[in-house]
Amino acid sequence: MRAAIIGTGNIGIDLAEKLLREPRIELAAFVGRRADSPGLLRFTGRIPLLLSNGMESLLPLLPELDLIFDATSADIHREHWRALADSHVRVIDLTPSRIGAAFVPGVLGHKQQPEKPLNNLSMVTCGGQASTPIASAMSNFFTDIDYIEISSSIASKSAGPATRANLDDYIEATENAARLASGARVAKAILVLNPVEPPTIMRTTVHIKGRIDDISGIDTSVRNSVDFVRGYVPGYQLLVPPTQVADDVLTATIGVEGAGDYLPAYAGNLDIITAAAARTALDLGIVGGVIEGARRG
Repeated sequence: MRAAIIGTGNIGIDLAEKLLREPRIELAAFVGRRADSPGLLRFTGRIPLLLSNGMESLLPLLPELDLIFDATSADIHREHWRALADSHVRVIDLTPSRIGAAFVPGVLGHKQQPEKPLNNLSMVTCGGQASTPIASAMSNFFTDIDYIEISSSIASKSAGPATRANLDDYIEATENAARLASGARVAKAILVLNPVEPPTIMRTTVHIKGRIDDISGIDTSVRNSVDFVRGYVPGYQLLVPPTQVADDVLTATIGVEGAGDYLPAYAGNLDIITAAAARTALDLGIVGGVIEGARRG
């Protein structure tokens, strides 16, 4: 699969480092907006095309590409989508734009959102990637769910300008993924930027309120979900196992430590997005000729 990344900030750089280690993906281009961008300069001699005129410089290459990863911001992705919507290229969106189907490996995809465009896949948010596998596993032990709450705390130092500018989009995208994964009628997402020094890793707590069924197998179910995510996010860990805190409430807490490919270990909130994007790309290539079919179509 031939791919390009748009966005040379922290997320784009970390994603590039991951993809360069992946033999099934050829990273053909890295696209920014300034020729002197540190992100572009980092990959001199490592990525064939380092482009500095944004989407405009990438358009002539579309016929040669299978995948484009957008690591910019929600608003900028919406602009990019106008140029990409009618192309054969699959777009993996690392912003909370909510244009495409919310994709969480093994949990959410187009099956749950058939109305979404087939060539746009949204990595939701860091809170969505961290919480959705656990929310899905826990929801199986309810017969009815009234409310789900996703509360995430990340190191303030790991929240860059795009993260801070996209907070409203973050809330909406995370709540949407929580509803899809759990079937809850109401969802609430909370994000705390923690200024503590030294910076702490990401922590995400899932609270679910509703009619609880037999929970005798919930610990095994949740730990199986954790093990699955650890297959592509090694720093994903269960900090507080599923616990019944009231007659109608279950809770669990996840921690995410980054792999340190480019970002510091405390930036697990960014690492889980890039790791999920890489895993989703590999899944696309595995499933029944999806990429080749898109290219011909």
